[in-house]
Amino acid sequence: MKLRKTRRDFGTSSDMTPMIDIIFQLIIFFMVVSQFTNVAVETLTLPDAKEGEEAEEGNGDRVIVNVHEDGHISVFGKTQTPEDLQAELEKRVEEFNKQQGVPLDAKDIGSKLSVIVRADKKVPWAAAAAALGAIQKAQIGRVRIAVTEAEGTGSQP
Repeated sequence: MKLRKTRRDFGTSSDMTPMIDIIFQLIIFFMVVSQFTNVAVETLTLPDAKEGEEAEEGNGDRVIVNVHEDGHISVFGKTQTPEDLQAELEKRVEEFNKQQGVPLDAKDIGSKLSVIVRADKKVPWAAAAAALGAIQKAQIGRVRIAVTEAEGTGSQP
């Protein structure tokens, strides 16, 4: 009597289609996010400063306000008047506070939301002051002015 050899195949196989779908979705996501961050940072010649602090990385709790050489203000790539800027910032504060669970009657509304003002070094002071006034009227307490490090002011050993 001849016995047959039985062959057992315990190998596993997996379908790679879902993995490829996820990779493509991640690629699209990062491409879209990088476009949004590029819109906020426009090309400006920032003023020089002898000293300052390095800006910390934000986690979505900051708004970048650009004041161009000709005096126009832009936020998220849209040109705005000081009144429009104030309305936009008040809307952002309200949305941010809802996300953070801050009550609407809180005294420190907007204190956790920060604004970075990027003003061109040749901008008329009146335009920068108008942007800063709109930020103040929107009750935002955390405001930073973007500058570049002046040449020759680096730390010496």
